Amino acid sequence: MTKPCILFADDDKTMLDLYSMKCKALNWECDLSSTSDSIISLFNAKAYDCIVLDLNFMGGQQTGLTIAKEILNVRPQTPVIIFTGYATFLVEAHLREIEASTGAVNLRLVEKPNSPELFDAIRDLIAPIVAAKYEGPERRKETRSIRRSGRRLTDKIIERPDVIKSALVAAHNIGGFLFK
Repeated sequence: MTKPCILFADDDKTMLDLYSMKCKALNWECDLSSTSDSIISLFNAKAYDCIVLDLNFMGGQQTGLTIAKEILNVRPQTPVIIFTGYATFLVEAHLREIEASTGAVNLRLVEKPNSPELFDAIRDLIAPIVAAKYEGPERRKETRSIRRSGRRLTDKIIERPDVIKSALVAAHNIGGFLFK
């Protein structure tokens, strides 16, 4: 069985490291991009099961919204998540315009820094893809059960602020070490 593959695009390399660790824990493959320029070339080179885009890229010519529109013009069935700390009604309106102009049905907005919500949204969007692409009919029921138990585990972690703080400190330390 092949693993689901997710493309994460964020200009914050510490966040990319967190996404990578979470994907490894979930047994997913992931590719990471820290520049808006490399996202389209990665997308053209590989078929991703989901793409997560930061709304604002520092130093880039494009926003997550413009990149999402480019991607969805080529493959409107691709699940795309805009992950941002700047969610507004205006951003929501732009998402609806993109959906209308591209025919996309799997475009979502998730607010930072809510990582559990992000991974729940990814899990929900890729569930039908995983079932159709990577599993036989006999494994679909088992997958639904695993997905539900993963949510319960995520909920338990959220209830423990000390665990979250430790993970963020560790991620910051790793990021500081790797990107100096």
